Amino acid sequence: MASLCLVFLSIDTSSTSAEASSPNDLPLRLVGGRNRCEGRLEVRHQGAWGTVCDDRWNIKNARVVCRLLGCGRALGAPGRSHFGAGTGPILMNEVRCSGREDSLESCAHAGWIRHNCHHYEDASVVCAAQLSCLPHLFQAVIDRGYLRRLGYSSWDIHLNDKMCRPQVTGRYLIFNIPYGHCGTVRQEHQGSLSYSNSIRGRTQGHPGRVIVRHKVPQVKFTCKVDGQSAVEIVHGSDTQKEDVSYDVSISFLQSPESQNMGVGGPSYTHQREEVFLQATLHSHNPNMRLIVDTCVASPDPSDFTTVKHDFIEEGCIKDNSYSNLHTPGKNVAQFKFNAFSFLRSYDVVYLQCKVAVCRLGDHSSRCSQGCMRRERRGTGSTEVGEEPPEYFQTVGPLKIHRTDNQSKALV
Repeated sequence: MASLCLVFLSIDTSSTSAEASSPNDLPLRLVGGRNRCEGRLEVRHQGAWGTVCDDRWNIKNARVVCRLLGCGRALGAPGRSHFGAGTGPILMNEVRCSGREDSLESCAHAGWIRHNCHHYEDASVVCAAQLSCLPHLFQAVIDRGYLRRLGYSSWDIHLNDKMCRPQVTGRYLIFNIPYGHCGTVRQEHQGSLSYSNSIRGRTQGHPGRVIVRHKVPQVKFTCKVDGQSAVEIVHGSDTQKEDVSYDVSISFLQSPESQNMGVGGPSYTHQREEVFLQATLHSHNPNMRLIVDTCVASPDPSDFTTVKHDFIEEGCIKDNSYSNLHTPGKNVAQFKFNAFSFLRSYDVVYLQCKVAVCRLGDHSSRCSQGCMRRERRGTGSTEVGEEPPEYFQTVGPLKIHRTDNQSKALV
């Protein structure tokens, strides 16, 4: 069996301009996380920054914070100084939001600087940070309300290249950013590549007023690709190597007969319903097939090791509700599982699935090996480069509907 290259895509979403999330614009920020959309919550009151106590802190409060920061769906509301203890005053306590407030201070709370808390009780927030790293482009989704609160028009937002503008929907701006176009910057460091671009805009003008200076927000998105094989994935459509000229998409389905709902979701289900997904191989080469090798669920889209649930691992089924479905074409793989098995403890979860792409008729390929138990790994001779790489993709969120008497908890 030929050895397969492993491609990992990690997401780093950050703001490179103080204008985009500066204290002058919003009286709250997230500190200590991996990006601007997660971290210890800090708020500003009378010119001073301080923390929020985790008494009564919950996902509804986090939803208000994520919406105000333009960071998409709230994933978690950890307490106990999850992202480290803060310093300075503890400004808010016993915050109780409905989830629809226009500011955090509009939520019910104990009053400014009224608490009996310590910094080891600082509240935190984890938001979805809507960025997807795909094989030939990365997609950034920005909440229009976030830009509007900062004073920017959705119709005057662009990438580094002013000709590259977003698709404007009712709630979001959607940027599809090709790795080699629209002013995307390519950098190489210690064997890994990163591709970055920035979303820029100008404040709305006022008729009859001469605007001398514009405040320009700049939100930077970076897709970081580790490993030499990732270059083949990113530039697959331009290469002369037949086997790497393909894309793979993974989508939620309403049912095995339905059309897909698009990469990344979100999808909605009830606890005891079956969830259907489809992996599709897009290639001009008819002599290729794919299988689902591994699929794991986690409440954190950037961490599939700390808290996780395995459905299938290296072809071995780990969850009794998981099942591969029959499909007429070799370029499609469908599978299902029951939402109740793991998702009963979470509001939303994400799935990371690994797909192997192989040549038809190659009985030594990964697609023909089935369950790869430990005693079978590493047997046989291999030649690097005989097969195209495996492909990782994260999809979600998968949101669970519950009845009122069913418990909900995010960790």
